[in-house]
Amino acid sequence: MRIHRLRIAAWFATSLTDRYVTGVGKHAVEMISGLARTDGVTVELLVTSSKGAIDPSATRLKGLPLLSLAMPRRLLELTWWLLRWPRLQRWAPQADWLYCPRELWLPPGRSRYALTVHDLWSLDRPGVRWRDRWRVRRVLRPALRRADLVFTVSEFTAERLQAHFGPLAHKIRVIGNGAARAYFERAAQAVSDVSAAEPPYLVSVGGLTEKKGGDRLLALAWRLYRRHSPLRLIVVGPVDASSQAARWPPNLEHIPRGGSDSELAELVRGARAALSLSRYEGFGITLVEAMAVGTPVIASDIPAHREVAGDASWLVDGDDSEALDVALAEVIDRRASREERCARAGARAAEYTWEKAVARLLSALRECA
Repeated sequence: MRIHRLRIAAWFATSLTDRYVTGVGKHAVEMISGLARTDGVTVELLVTSSKGAIDPSATRLKGLPLLSLAMPRRLLELTWWLLRWPRLQRWAPQADWLYCPRELWLPPGRSRYALTVHDLWSLDRPGVRWRDRWRVRRVLRPALRRADLVFTVSEFTAERLQAHFGPLAHKIRVIGNGAARAYFERAAQAVSDVSAAEPPYLVSVGGLTEKKGGDRLLALAWRLYRRHSPLRLIVVGPVDASSQAARWPPNLEHIPRGGSDSELAELVRGARAALSLSRYEGFGITLVEAMAVGTPVIASDIPAHREVAGDASWLVDGDDSEALDVALAEVIDRRASREERCARAGARAAEYTWEKAVARLLSALRECA
């Protein structure tokens, strides 16, 4: 039986780079490039004329055909927000699907439309102002209403989405996230070499922000420093204003932007433990990356972390310094416990690959089409 070639036009966000840290950027690149590599699928990128916009040729999306919208992105999104116009179908009339791997509203016209919701932090965060909440709803509500499919990265995000916007179960498909192959390729060495890096260090990929538990990471680094611990803390990612204003201990090393998958995998592989003390996550890609490479994971006990890591990690109350210290001591001092959980983590990480996430996304697109 002849299979219809699926034609997909993907809205290209300017935050996609080849040196990303955030899970949203990784997801967008992996989903679009994964679709483009699939037999029977044609992918075109919708791009704007904005000056300074990141050229997709600098990413793994290099070589994909481009559909230029001939409008600056800010102007385009403003007219979408105010007028629900211009419809993207005029630039991609042959597309079976208009696909956006982020929580963005775009008027698709008569084409089928799918988007991905990563998390609802902008609505769930404590103390969110009503104006900010209204702006988020102003974008998401029409997008969810118009979408033919709504992808989420976890069951937790799917539940929060329906808590805020009502019944959407008939549209929602949970596709998850993954870890790059570079992490799995280093897994064979990771457990045996977990104590090899000198001087020893802990690593946290995600940055020093409120959402990522930046204050918790700073507090841990200070405790280690005051105890004269040889452990350093390496943090990769952005820093928000409150963390910039705080004093940093000498044993804290900050790397503003991540390197390639291979470079980050090597950094995580050499750590005594990978930390994720986030207050909120929609998924937690850094957990899967650490589990894939064989590095012990200590994470805050939040719904997304329980869903993704479960008993393959040490889950603690992020604000309980004593519980965090106990977990850290167990990771470092109890080899049998460490290796047992790392073995479980490897099996769990194998369920979270980008190939499987792309396959779930494509299956839903074909089924709905």
